[in-house]
Amino acid sequence: SGSPYDYTIFTMANPDCLAEFSSNLVDCITTEIELLEFSGKALANRNHLHWQTASEHESDYFILEKSLNGIDFSELAKIQANGHSNTRQEYQMFDSKIQDASVYYYRLAEVNFSKDKNIVSKVISIERKFEHSSKLILYPIPSHEFLNVQFDFQQDGNVKYAIYNVEGRLIMNDFWKVNKGKNILELDLENLIKGQYFIKMETEENKIISSSFVKM
Repeated sequence: SGSPYDYTIFTMANPDCLAEFSSNLVDCITTEIELLEFSGKALANRNHLHWQTASEHESDYFILEKSLNGIDFSELAKIQANGHSNTRQEYQMFDSKIQDASVYYYRLAEVNFSKDKNIVSKVISIERKFEHSSKLILYPIPSHEFLNVQFDFQQDGNVKYAIYNVEGRLIMNDFWKVNKGKNILELDLENLIKGQYFIKMETEENKIISSSFVKM
């Protein structure tokens, strides 16, 4: 958008030779904030997003957007901005709708008081990996029809296990009753197709033990 204006061009040698023109002033598109940082990291059960602004002008709110492929984004949350500020402002958001062995992409948008929306950050990615533990022993590797899962437990109780494929999709999950000391549990793999899988075990105290195996 812009404002119309008129101007006239003529030569000094012949002032009677002139031409009249009309045009529009084109407004440059600028964002209402100066973004210093936009970053993220994986925590135990959630992703942590953090950003800082150096200044804000007529900034209404932020939209944190999320994607599973880095291309198609959807709104994750709206966060109130400071409106007008010439000092550093810090924001954070936690994404708990995640699972391990996956990559998540995020970007930040800003909406001003006129409800104009602009993408103000680059796309960042957070890769979630299983935390391997020496306390979890799997055999035989590679596996065929079954998998033995061996681990030590400090007390009687229950553990929840889950198996994911390499794309991070949940394949199966259930609960096991365990005893204090050494436990060896047999897992039926007959219905799994060939490939690599991740197994994650979570105790009643939310301690996570995980590893990977190959089904042949």
